[in-house]
Amino acid sequence: MHLDLVAINSRGIGRCSEIAALLRIPYSPCGSALIHPPMSSPRPPTIQVDDDFLNSSYQSAFRSVEVSESQRRIDNLEDRLSVQISKGDEAYQAVNDFYVANAAALGAAGSALASVANLDVKSIENTISTFVETSAVVMKGLDALGQLHPFVGVVVLAFKLVITLDITRRQNNKKVLAVKIQMQELMCILFQLRHMRDPEEKGPDGTTLSDRFASLMQAIAKDITACGSACDVYMKKSFLAKTLKSKIYESRLAGYVTLFATHKRDIEFALSMHTALGVDLVNKKLDGQDEHFQVIEETMEAIFRKLDTPRERDVQKIIDDNGGPKACCDNDSTLQELVLKSGEGGDIASARRLVAKELSEDVDELFRRNGELFDRKLEAQNKQLADTISVTGEHIITVLSGGAHDKILDPDMQAIWKDQGWRSSVKARHFVLALNDYYTDELSKLDHAKAAPTPTSPVFSDAGAMDDRWALAYINVTHLQHILEAVDDDGTGYVSIKEANDFATSRPEGWSLLSWVAFWAAGWHATVTWYKNRIYVLLNAMLSLVRRVKSGNRQAADKYLYGSAMARVELLLRSTRSAPETAYDDLRLTKVADDFQEAEEKKLKDKLEGLVYELDDVDTIRLLTGPRRIERYLFPLLHLLLRRHYDIIRLAHLHILHDSEWDVMSASLTAVFKAVDERVANIEAIFKATSADVHDRLRHFAFGMFALSYGNPEPVPKNNSLCTFEVEDGYDEEDEDIGPESDDDEAKTKSVLAKTNAGILRHPMQDAPQGMYDFETRHPIPSTTDPLDGVWVGQIQVKEKEKDVMVYEGTITMVLSRVGDTLKGGAENYLGVLGVTGTVDGKKVAFKITWPDGFAVQCTGSYSEERDMIVGEWVDADDEDRDSDSESGSDSDSDSANSATEDVATTTWPVIFTRVPAEVFRFRYTEAQFATNRVQARWGFAVAAVVEQVRRDSCSWAFLKKRFTERRRYMELETRDIATWGKYSPWRALTPDERSELYRLRADLCSCDGRFYRALTWFEMRKAIDFESTCDFCHRNIRETWLFCLQCMEPQYKDNIDLCVQCIDKPATRDQFVHAPSHVLVKVRRRLHDGEFAQVIPKATAIAARVKESFDPGEDKANDQGRHAGSTSKDSGPQVCCCCGKGVSCPCWVCVTCRVKYAYVCVECEEKGMSALASGTSPAHTLDHPLVRILDSTPIPEPASTDSRLAELETKMAGLDTRLVGLDSRIVALEDKLDQRFGAFEALLQGMLEKFTSE
Repeated sequence: MHLDLVAINSRGIGRCSEIAALLRIPYSPCGSALIHPPMSSPRPPTIQVDDDFLNSSYQSAFRSVEVSESQRRIDNLEDRLSVQISKGDEAYQAVNDFYVANAAALGAAGSALASVANLDVKSIENTISTFVETSAVVMKGLDALGQLHPFVGVVVLAFKLVITLDITRRQNNKKVLAVKIQMQELMCILFQLRHMRDPEEKGPDGTTLSDRFASLMQAIAKDITACGSACDVYMKKSFLAKTLKSKIYESRLAGYVTLFATHKRDIEFALSMHTALGVDLVNKKLDGQDEHFQVIEETMEAIFRKLDTPRERDVQKIIDDNGGPKACCDNDSTLQELVLKSGEGGDIASARRLVAKELSEDVDELFRRNGELFDRKLEAQNKQLADTISVTGEHIITVLSGGAHDKILDPDMQAIWKDQGWRSSVKARHFVLALNDYYTDELSKLDHAKAAPTPTSPVFSDAGAMDDRWALAYINVTHLQHILEAVDDDGTGYVSIKEANDFATSRPEGWSLLSWVAFWAAGWHATVTWYKNRIYVLLNAMLSLVRRVKSGNRQAADKYLYGSAMARVELLLRSTRSAPETAYDDLRLTKVADDFQEAEEKKLKDKLEGLVYELDDVDTIRLLTGPRRIERYLFPLLHLLLRRHYDIIRLAHLHILHDSEWDVMSASLTAVFKAVDERVANIEAIFKATSADVHDRLRHFAFGMFALSYGNPEPVPKNNSLCTFEVEDGYDEEDEDIGPESDDDEAKTKSVLAKTNAGILRHPMQDAPQGMYDFETRHPIPSTTDPLDGVWVGQIQVKEKEKDVMVYEGTITMVLSRVGDTLKGGAENYLGVLGVTGTVDGKKVAFKITWPDGFAVQCTGSYSEERDMIVGEWVDADDEDRDSDSESGSDSDSDSANSATEDVATTTWPVIFTRVPAEVFRFRYTEAQFATNRVQARWGFAVAAVVEQVRRDSCSWAFLKKRFTERRRYMELETRDIATWGKYSPWRALTPDERSELYRLRADLCSCDGRFYRALTWFEMRKAIDFESTCDFCHRNIRETWLFCLQCMEPQYKDNIDLCVQCIDKPATRDQFVHAPSHVLVKVRRRLHDGEFAQVIPKATAIAARVKESFDPGEDKANDQGRHAGSTSKDSGPQVCCCCGKGVSCPCWVCVTCRVKYAYVCVECEEKGMSALASGTSPAHTLDHPLVRILDSTPIPEPASTDSRLAELETKMAGLDTRLVGLDSRIVALEDKLDQRFGAFEALLQGMLEKFTSE
């Protein structure tokens, strides 16, 4: 219909246009050209209408009519449906438009495996290098797809969080990115859903698209998260740790790739089922993929090998060539080579501990624990992304509403920017000065306006303006540097629009910009100083507290408190300048600073609670701080962390904590300082562009907090400030909870400790060995009736030359379960729970027993139904030589190679498993006894077994006494054996008879008892102090007692000669040190913090010098028979032992700590560890006090100057050169003699040959 309107008034025009629009017909107002349809269509008839007709039509169309309730509901439903249809159409169009626009990138991302597998290394690396850009495109597309099909949201969110969290890492492992590429390939298959408009569309079977995919999306999201956690574990491992277990970790990663391929198949199958198009064809394709899945892991293995770095190949070759990780750990030279090749530094002892820990670590448990943390990290990442989107949205709305040219968000800062005519950036100094000028002018206008009879409306009008006037005093040149650092985020010297917006919008709600600037000008420094004092107080309280933790926590607590992370904390505190004493004179500034501190600490604490105070890497730190600089959060973050750690140390007074508890604490501090190192590196790059002296700039940046972290942040014990720090005036806290104090009685101590919530612990307490008798729970006996199913008890044996059968591995209890031709189950021996897998072929049985460290034995034999036994042979599963003198008693090792001959790996040995109960297996006859007289053998076994069972059931004293004696003896021998192969000192090696006895005990004990006793052995050994130092004479790890030389000491106390108690009178040479037995030694029985070390050394040196003067030369090395209890020196007081009261002479010991003038301890009392007499000369003396040894009265020589030491070294080198020259001459002479003799010998042979020829 066509409407031709003529001669209507202006009011009618509006109404007619509405009617025309309602009727969806063309409309032309009066005086305009007629609106005609296209020429190809016939012209519609023209209708002549008058004004009254139009008005009545309008009133009829738009009059108010009452509508029934049912009709209203129908109308509402139609409206909603039309809206949904409209939105669905928009989403459908949007995702398809996006896909078309980015088809090339999405196509490449969707075929990553195919494009990578057959390429060279450079091509693979190019594909990996574009992952960040490609993933950004994929994530945008997935967001669009999620608008069309909301059911994919769960998997899209999981993918986005995992990828986003990974992208924040400064360094990404190429192998991990290769796995993430396969994850991305899986996500790209979801774009096939773009062809379907409605998620509620039903398929041929009546199932909606949403319902069909819901459970599959949940499963994929779960596997994506698990893969992200596995990659997270791999990334956090050190280079050496990753290489040691590369096969295990890479196998796990490749397994996820296979899982992703399976999910791709499931998605394609679900799509085919829903569309019912080409189902048979798809099924054929899916059937063909089964073979493809089998080669996916092999393909990933090939990719991993292509991505191996030269360093990885070198280290892996060393490991393979030397018999595997355990063999490398046992060999010092190989371990040293590994450390050097890995580039991780550290001494042999530390490397051995790392390797042993990695080999004994349960990978499944490791992945499980990390999964919990990773979930929390993803949750924090999700919150951070949501906050970012919210803030960004608000900024965009603000900018759009203010005009395209107006990009500054804060009104005051916007006015400053406009008045100054600045463009995209401004010099930071000009910015600060302009702030001062602006607020000075605006406050002046406010004063004039207040005085004027008719006040105007100034630009700067705020109810709190007069209250903020105080803040203007801090916006000046004096505080210029602090303001610059707060606003100029990247430190370039220029303030950009983004930096100005970030600074202004980051202020707390309700704060004015003026107060915010004032806080950063002066308040932040006071806040940092407050935290500095609190952290110092906490650390000193920790030093006092850690000495009284339960002995089972001592080693772990020492490692935490005296580790490198804690040393970095001290460096940070020492390098940070404190605020002026007048910082808190201004109460208004104090209130602002306190408000900010309280609010920020609460937000930070909430985030830490969400992560349960476990910070495993720098990316986790960024979840707390966001993109902002670490220096803004560093001190409050450290304070909160250390406060939590202090509470955990309190709990260590009451319970034995899991080692992982301490590891998490150390790792969290390490992560914080990794973030610090990254920040310092960024600042260094900026400063190098503008200044030659970076260190000088750092001394003035952020109050100098990074000055000592620049370059090589190596601690210098001599400068350590921990023990000398005193709380600064104005920064003490009277109600600070840092008890218990060292002088508190037991009741008060317990009441203080009882307030600490044990729920803060992340791991179960270890007050007693856990899970020692849980083997049958972990591996329940199967209920099936197959002859091979059930419990087996036996041994893998070694027959040594001219000796009886030896059982290095002890008695093994094994549970087998047969499924078809395969065997699976578990085993237990004194070392722990082992894995078992195998096969069955008729009566032939083959199974592999694998230890936690990867060592495995392959057993082959046959099952005897008549005797109900498995008898056969075993061999090292890796078919490699085992080190003949390695002692496998470690937590993660096997003793099978201890005393075996060199060909043990290629020689088969007997293996036997029976149904005899483990408790009486020790009484079972040998195969030789059975072959000689089977009746006697069986009868003897039966009698012994019955007697043992009766005694066990009745718990007779004879049985209990025998059991206690056996346990004590086993633990004694096992402790000495561990100390031997662990290279601990002091130690006493086992004799051959004692070693045979230890092997016999391991064989006699049932596996659960052996496992329990060994756990008790380690439990007791944890109580010994481990100084993490190596004796410079015997090169063993020093435990229990540490000796260091005062005369062989680096000037900054960074290095010295260390000795164990068994090498006290031995000489030692290392680096520049030449130690003689006559040197002055200090003995300690507890770990010394660097701050304590810095105090002990000068004090011990002074005491030794004065005490030496007090002894007459004639008394050296004399016994004390001629001295009496009252012997007195005019300089050193009574020279009597404070432990026995007898007179002392050289050699003797003098306490460094006791406050009496000199507290002497005779050699005999010191060796026995005697306590001080209550009535003696120093009743307060304890065994924890450091002692200095006075060997004789010879004065301590002055330390040589650097020049003289260099001259002495040059003399020694010259002497060495002379000796080498002489040695060369001797070798040349020897070669000449050999040549002459060989010449004569050849002549003789030639003559004999000629003689035989002539004959």
